[in-house]
Amino acid sequence: QSYWARVSACYQHGFFVLLFALAVFVVMFIVLCADAFRYEGLLYFGKDVKNVVTGSQEDSETVYYDYRANATRLAYHGGYAVIGAEGTEIYAADGERLLRVEKAQVAPRAVVSRDHLVVYEQGGKSFYVCNSYAVLFEGTCEETIYGAFVSDAGYFALIVGGERTLSAVLLYDSGFHPVGRYDRAGATVSVVIAANGQRLAIVDATAEGTLVDVYMIGDKNPLSSTVLKGFPLTAGFTAANKLAVLTDVGCHTLNVNGRVYESVFFDGCAPVASHISREGVCVVLESDRTNSAYRVLVMNKKGSVKLDYLHYGSVTAVSLADKTLWLLAGDHLKAISIKDGEAIASLAVGEGALGIALAEPDRARVLYPARAVTFKAEGHG
Repeated sequence: QSYWARVSACYQHGFFVLLFALAVFVVMFIVLCADAFRYEGLLYFGKDVKNVVTGSQEDSETVYYDYRANATRLAYHGGYAVIGAEGTEIYAADGERLLRVEKAQVAPRAVVSRDHLVVYEQGGKSFYVCNSYAVLFEGTCEETIYGAFVSDAGYFALIVGGERTLSAVLLYDSGFHPVGRYDRAGATVSVVIAANGQRLAIVDATAEGTLVDVYMIGDKNPLSSTVLKGFPLTAGFTAANKLAVLTDVGCHTLNVNGRVYESVFFDGCAPVASHISREGVCVVLESDRTNSAYRVLVMNKKGSVKLDYLHYGSVTAVSLADKTLWLLAGDHLKAISIKDGEAIASLAVGEGALGIALAEPDRARVLYPARAVTFKAEGHG
């Protein structure tokens, strides 16, 4: 009997410890994330839950949005964003228009993260930040804006022309406050922020090649500086401590301390499409223009080649989804196994397809000028 009494006492003790830990967590969450309990935060949370449920019901359907000439179309928050000279429109996964922003810009460009859309005027000085339901912040830079990036953590950066240097990077936190300026001697081509918002990588074109400086956000001096071969094209974090940088001569993967894991060179082939994500890196190279032959390379986070695939015909876009490579090629969408290069599916998408908005192992969503269509690889795995 004393044994069971001791067991009961242990369970009671454990219950009170867990209850206390839960209470501490709730209090800390309320203190540190007070913004989430504002009216706007709760309103957006409720709307997002509705959109996620609606989006999960969209299986193989076509959704429509307004056509706008010369507009940019992006996948955003489970739905779509259409950015044009007259402003921005955001649509849910079921085609419902959630937001219309009427702001004229001569050459609007946009970048997206999980929750935010940053629209800026390339060659101009204005920008604004919005979510699916409202414009959250508007700003104007003293210098000309040439590029931008926004992270899932809400931090965003603008590439501008420098006052005393060739270029500069302006960093803002998730509350839209300026928290850093990085003057650059080279021409900044790309800036990326890790998903957790802790590290910033700035990629410059210099006389020596591609310079990659990685900073801990809040520090003035770089955590590491690395020079890579070639002219920089784009970059992206594949993990909190891993980075992929594409140049015109190769794909370089490195950690935030500057150690280069691997450099896969393109052997003179021109890169025509790429995708950097948490799944790894995919690059499409034009290997033979006469015969319309393209070499498709898929690499893991450390740069090891997992698939070297030869494709004949045009390529519009690529996307990685776990163990599946989706290839938008002319009027077909192809699903290819990364493991062995075998074709899983080849789906007719017709003319006018612009890009891949969503990719999962068994389905992909394709964007058109005024609609989005979900295609399923029937009988997948």
